[in-house]
Formats: sequence, C-alpha cells, structure tokens
Amino acid sequence: MLADSIEAKARADVPTNEKELDKLVRWIIDDRLAQEQLSRTDLTLRDIDTIRRSFVSTLKNFYHPRLRYPESQQENQSSTSSDQKVAAAPET
Repeated sequence: MLADSIEAKARADVPTNEKELDKLVRWIIDDRLAQEQLSRTDLTLRDIDTIRRSFVSTLKNFYHPRLRYPESQQENQSSTSSDQKVAAAPET
C-alpha cells in the first residue's frame, strides 16, 4: 500500500533531489497515518521511520540524474565525415 502510493507520487512529481524525495515519502506516510490506514498494524514509529528511510534510499537510487558522457573522438569523426560526404554530394 505504501510502496504503490509512494511510487505513483514519485512518478507524477519527478523529484529532483533527496530533500524532495524525503518530503514526498513523509507526505504519503503522514497521510496514511492521518487516515488511520496503519492503525491495525504492529508498526512502531521507529519501524515507520525505518521504512521511510528505505523508501527514500531506494527512490534516490532509482531517480538519480544520469550522467551524459561526451562522445568519443571516433564517434565525432564518423558523424562529421558522414556530414561532409552528404554536403559534398553533387545535386541531381
């Protein structure tokens, strides 16, 4: 229940840093606590905090920014030479 809600909210909001992730996870957990959806569980507040940290850690690894690697020299040369060939081709 928590995982589905947190994943859906994270996909919708696309948080950009750990602080936003933590805020999102806390919001979902606080909402479920306010609605008493966790009242019949044996979870303690310490357990819920452990769950929160686990969600944040998992989402942080899932939504981390991807590095853009520079093109290699070989890729640059092949794309440049193919552009030159197209430009040098005679018009028919």
